[in-house]
Amino acid sequence: SSSSSAFSATSAASASPAHNDAHTYQDSILLPSTSFPQRANAAKREALIAPTVTSDLYRKMRCRAAPESFFLLDGPPYANGDLHIGHALNKILKDLILRYKAMRGFNVEYKPGWDCHGLPIELYALKEKEKEEKRLKKKAKKASASGAPETTPPPAPPSPHYAALEIRRLARAAAERAIGAQKDSFKSYSIFSDWEHTYKTMDPQYEAAQLKLFYKLYEEGLIYRGFKPVHWSPSSRTALAEAELESLDRHCSKSLFFPCHISTPSDALGVVLSTAALSGVNTSFLVWTTTPWTLPANRALCINEGEEYIVVRKSDDKQAYIIAQALLDHVREELGWEEDEMNILARGIPGASLVGSTYQHPLLHESGIEGPSPQQPVLAGTHVTTESGTGVVHTAPGHGLEDFRTCLPHGIEPFSPVDGTGKFTREAGDRFEGKFIFEEGNAEVLASLAEQGNVVRVSDYFHRYPCDWRTKKPVFFRATGQWFAGVSQIVPKCQHIIDNDIRFI
Repeated sequence: SSSSSAFSATSAASASPAHNDAHTYQDSILLPSTSFPQRANAAKREALIAPTVTSDLYRKMRCRAAPESFFLLDGPPYANGDLHIGHALNKILKDLILRYKAMRGFNVEYKPGWDCHGLPIELYALKEKEKEEKRLKKKAKKASASGAPETTPPPAPPSPHYAALEIRRLARAAAERAIGAQKDSFKSYSIFSDWEHTYKTMDPQYEAAQLKLFYKLYEEGLIYRGFKPVHWSPSSRTALAEAELESLDRHCSKSLFFPCHISTPSDALGVVLSTAALSGVNTSFLVWTTTPWTLPANRALCINEGEEYIVVRKSDDKQAYIIAQALLDHVREELGWEEDEMNILARGIPGASLVGSTYQHPLLHESGIEGPSPQQPVLAGTHVTTESGTGVVHTAPGHGLEDFRTCLPHGIEPFSPVDGTGKFTREAGDRFEGKFIFEEGNAEVLASLAEQGNVVRVSDYFHRYPCDWRTKKPVFFRATGQWFAGVSQIVPKCQHIIDNDIRFI
């Protein structure tokens, strides 16, 4: 039979040394013939197939007639390095929405782009430049050690007169490189779009459109320049938005309790101070702060009108302090006083009755400080609470948003004697000028107060504190001239559009 003959042939072939190789049985196995390769070879074939289901398909769908359109307005990524898992998650989820809408018959439109402006690009460019300079120095050092002649001179630092232009040139070049790398990565994700027609915020036509829009806002009176406190990063030398802040979990500040001596009491406070219990006693407001470096910019004290205040002293001390009655136990514990050492000389003083008093600036004795007065006002502040402190808040409108808002109706201008690097300026006084606020500046203010006997207690205070999300270093409030858009003027128009022209789904 055929089976026995095939078996015999196989047996004979097996017996022959000439046919004893890896292909002995290939002629006896029958398989279907196909043009499909045995391996997918995805790395090569995917690149050939991808345009068919991404850019080519997108262009075809853009040309078809559809009853409705769907636009995806996507916030562009920064052109400052390679993509990460967050970019992938963002773009792939949006890609699913686009493909779903296209399958539902919509004429979908999505134009990818890149944000090429701002501090992230500049920091990325400068970091790249530093890496290149280190590489060249290392190469030169290696060549010098081997005795070989130097072929590449070390890069010259940019001229200080053209530093800004040099940074822009570096940033543009770095952004172009990043865009090329990111575009290839997005293509590898098979994102549904036309990757040959993208936009960059540094394109001349894009910048021209921005300027035209800005001019239109200016013509309508929506653009104005204001002087107000903003989050400032001395490490990045720039103002920061709320979204650009992170928190340091255990930042160490200096907790300071200090007196502000009363210059002229309000009528109601004058009656209290004239009682027999306070005769011959020097009474001051007791103030708590964790930012002693802001004291050169002090312009007022704030109290809570709705709270009651008391006058206390330790044992028979001639110095007495005005604090919020609700914070009596807290203050006693913070100052380390025993319960039987604390004497209450007056109680039940309405907070509102303290408004109108004046006090002496705590650094009035220092020369060169701009604007301190022996008659600074006590104001009512809605931000004063009884959660901590003394119920009396040191107020520097140049270094705090709530301080700024409290002082503004009283015509008290913000004063911020600190430069962009976080160092005191000449306006802070001869003793403090040039000192970094978070280090020697803070220490010098404390030393000045101590020399005058104006430190009740100082200690380390660990707490959460805002920092620059890029440098991870502390920020502070600093009053600077800023450009603002007066969006409050267009709120009614925006509300009308939301109510009548936008369909939420």
